[in-house]
Amino acid sequence: MEEFTSILREATEALKPEYFLLPVDGGESVFRERVYCYELYHQLRLRWPQHSPYFLNGKVDKQSHPYFQGTGRPKPDMLVHVPGTGDNYAALEVMCSHDPKYSWLVCNEKIARRELDVSGSEHNPLIREKRTVRFMLSVLFGKPTLVRYFIEHCPDFVTADSLQELARKMAAVTDDGALDAAQMQREVEHYDATIARGKGLFNDDQLRRIESYANYRGDRLRTCRFQQIADPKAGPLIAIRMTVMSRKSLGGIQTDLESRVLRPDGEPIPGLYAAGEAAGFGGGGMHGKRSLEGTFLGGCVFSGRIAARAIAQERQSVAPPEEPAPAPA
Repeated sequence: MEEFTSILREATEALKPEYFLLPVDGGESVFRERVYCYELYHQLRLRWPQHSPYFLNGKVDKQSHPYFQGTGRPKPDMLVHVPGTGDNYAALEVMCSHDPKYSWLVCNEKIARRELDVSGSEHNPLIREKRTVRFMLSVLFGKPTLVRYFIEHCPDFVTADSLQELARKMAAVTDDGALDAAQMQREVEHYDATIARGKGLFNDDQLRRIESYANYRGDRLRTCRFQQIADPKAGPLIAIRMTVMSRKSLGGIQTDLESRVLRPDGEPIPGLYAAGEAAGFGGGGMHGKRSLEGTFLGGCVFSGRIAARAIAQERQSVAPPEEPAPAPA
């Protein structure tokens, strides 16, 4: 324990300031939450003793399918994650730090029907049109129409009846020679063989995590439990190429706690306020980097309320005193 404490202290001290400071265009950097766990993981690995009986481990997927780097190797293990969850804040940094800059998700149609989903009203007509019964049926029995739509219209989806054929189609999509087909096939076969042993003999953390998450009703409905990938009855096989994309920016005008716009030196500009999306999604960055579209409105309204109150107080402080009413004649 003392050795680990020493290693952790040294690794933490080796983290550079840029992992904690948020750069601000035209102004001083501010201390905000930054994604630094992968750098901590890197510093720990540099110092980890080879003779140690312990190894670095971390995020384990709860989904019923493995992820691969573009080469066909499993994605790297990670150390730092939110306790009790599968969240990993460094996943994008890991994906972008390796060539090629994409990864593969391998599953089959049975898994995809249960687990594949997509945001956006254009892809969710049952919610948009308030067709409650049909929506509940899709939750219970899957979304075959959605899966078929992406197979037919998305060039990043490929299907096949065997792992060998799937690997050839995956390689044809990227056309960069990066995929190790044998490696990918071995990993899928290993995953399936582990499931074939039965729950009593599982020695795979991902499968244990699936069992744990199945205790939660929401994940139980959307997770295909212990389904072998290459099962002919669950086919065809599906591979999905995934790349990093930016959907939105959580930046904005720097403000203080009264929604006043700040100069580069941190001093407020008199009479200038910012609220809502102008001050960062949710207003003033109050939601940080983990916010979602459905949570923005509350922050926008709240930051607008703060700005209005501050403006009213400022006007009261500078308004001339009211003249007393004239005495009646």
